[in-house]
Formats: sequence, C-alpha cells, structure tokens
Amino acid sequence: MDSKQQYIKRKVKKAKINNGFTVDGVQIQIAEPPVIDIEKFFKNNFAKLPDDLISSVNKIIVGDFYISPGSSGKAINDVIYLRNKANEEDLFSDLVHELAHTYIGKNHNKVFGDRQLKKEFISKRNKLYHRMRSSGIDLMPHQYFENPNFDTSFDDYLNKTIGYDLLSQLISGIFPTCYSVSSLEEYYSVGLDLLFTNRGRMLEGCPTLKQKVSI
Repeated sequence: MDSKQQYIKRKVKKAKINNGFTVDGVQIQIAEPPVIDIEKFFKNNFAKLPDDLISSVNKIIVGDFYISPGSSGKAINDVIYLRNKANEEDLFSDLVHELAHTYIGKNHNKVFGDRQLKKEFISKRNKLYHRMRSSGIDLMPHQYFENPNFDTSFDDYLNKTIGYDLLSQLISGIFPTCYSVSSLEEYYSVGLDLLFTNRGRMLEGCPTLKQKVSI
C-alpha cells in the first residue's frame, strides 16, 4: 500500500461517515459534505456515462481528502475517494479519471490484452525521448522511457526536474497531456477523462487510445 493509500485509510477511519445513498447501484458515502448538492451531482453525471464504467466501482466516499495539487481523487481497488473541495467540473473530471482505474481493474485484458495500446504508448515515449535528446535536455536512462508502468522516480523527473511548463511544449503532437506520459494506465485514464469531458479532440493523434476509450 502506497503513502497516499495509507493516508486515505487513516482519514476514513477517523471520519464520521454517514450511510449516504445509492445511485445506479453504487453506494455513495459522505465523510465531510461538499458545498454542492452531491446526490444531484452523481445522478446527473452518472447519466452521461456508460453502464460498464459505472458498474466497475462498488463505493464512492466523498471527504476532505488531499490527494495531490493536481488531483482530487484516488481509486483503491473498487472504491473511489473524492475530495469535497473540488468544483463540479473538476470533480466530474476526477470521477471519470478514477472510474477509468476501477474499469481497468475489472477489464485489464480487454484494455491491454492485445498490446496495441502499449505499442502506441511506448512509441510515443520514444518520440519524446528523442525530442528531449535533440533539445539538449538531461535525460534519464532510456529504459525508464520504455517502462510502461508507473515509476515514482520517472514521474518526479517529469514533474519536478523537467516541470510541466517545459514538458507541455515537448509533448506537443505526441501526448495529449503531461500526465498521460506517466504510465500506460494513466495514458488510458487520461484518454477516458478527455473523452467524457468534451475534450475528445485532444485524442486525434492517439488513434489506438481513442478506440480503446470508446467503451
């Protein structure tokens, strides 16, 4: 269990969680209530999503969870934890992103089994590597770029050493967003998020990803 998971587990253990309500078979529990009408939020937004995506999660807990500066959600197995401080637009984006992770957990072979998405992802990582090398940027060993799994040191390299301001320029025409570079699973999750938050045009340069997120 990573540090974020441990933190969330501690927060949930200390919180007074109510029984909440159920939407489309998903139990929604509230640890600390948000300012928005959370039941209306889930009913309206679940109506926009495919049943296979919604059925991949068993429970969603909303509370004062600080995940990271750029994220207000975390999926642990078939439970999603959402921060109550996000506005509705950001909360929906985080919800879809974390649903992508729970969907992968139950449909791993369907998403990755034919290895076509991995092929596209690694090809883009290699394009990024060569673009960075030609730009004179200090590089981590090439093996990090060919590892499709999430690696904390590589993520820190992208986020802190390179920085997202520069990375956003380097990935132009290769990856849809900076975070989609992090790992194969995040590549898929970002793609699903973009599709259902009306930013699907950003997937035009990622044909396999676009096809895979059309569930």
